[in-house]
Order: sequence, then C-alpha cells, then structure tokens
Amino acid sequence: MLDKYGIRIGISDVKAMAQEAQCPEVMKKIVDTVHSDDPVEARNAAWVMTHFTDEQVMMLMPRQNEFIDLILTTGNSSLRRLLLNIIERQEIKEENLRTDFLDFCLEHTSSPTEQPGIQSLCMKLAYRQCRFYPELMEEFRNMLQLMQDGYAKSVMGLRRKFLSAKPSIL
Repeated sequence: MLDKYGIRIGISDVKAMAQEAQCPEVMKKIVDTVHSDDPVEARNAAWVMTHFTDEQVMMLMPRQNEFIDLILTTGNSSLRRLLLNIIERQEIKEENLRTDFLDFCLEHTSSPTEQPGIQSLCMKLAYRQCRFYPELMEEFRNMLQLMQDGYAKSVMGLRRKFLSAKPSIL
C-alpha cells in the first residue's frame, strides 16, 4: 500500500494506510514521507496522518517541532493545512511554546488572503498558545476584534465564538 504515495489516492486508500500504521515501521515510513521532495507524496503522507487515531497522533509528539518547522517553511498550502490539523490534535504545553510558531499562527489567522481552513486552524492554535499568558490573550482578542470584512463565514463564526464567551470549543 505504501507504494501509492506518489499517485492520486482516494479516501479508502488513506484509511487503509492509516490502519496499516498500527505497525511502528509503517508509521515511521509514513511520517518520513512527509519530507519528500515530491509534493504529491508529502501531501498524501500527511493526509494519511490526519486519519490516525488520537493515540497514533499523540505518538507523534516527539516529532512536533519537526512538523512545525515544515509548516513554517513549506510553500505547499495543502501540506501546511494537513500538518496544522495534526498539530491541532496534539498537546500544546507552555514549556514547549515556540514564538516563531505563535507568530505564524497569529499572522495567518488575520491574513484575509489565507485559505479559511488554515486561518481556522491557526486561530485555534494561536488561542491554545496564548492562553498561558494573560498579555498574549489580550493581544489575541485585540487581533480578533480587528478582523472585520473579507473573511470567510467559517472564520468569522469561529472568531465570534472566541470573542463572545469562554472558548469551550477547544
């Protein structure tokens, strides 16, 4: 099944590959393929990882910084969105905060030209990073208040949830 990374695959293939990733060697191969120079291979591997169980995603915690580095450097927006989805399912700990990733999340949350999926994931991740510090939470709320026109309805709906009450969505 792993030979399919470089071709167009469907959801049934993705789910089957995620199931095969119960084997540690297969999981390592999938995770390593995210770094492929072939954008189709890298995207397919990340897509498979988004179908990992919560337990499998948590097993990837030691590689979180590696994924963040890839998010910060890739020009492939599909790969970026898929990796953000994986990071969003993982723990964010105060002692592991990275200011470059926080800055990225804040910037891409408020960028009206960014894809709505990336904006929403960045908003959730920015909140989860800012929540440890009252001054960062204030900056986060101020940024959200400045977001007015030109954003997708899904992004504005998530923004309203963060501004209106205690964000229990995370």
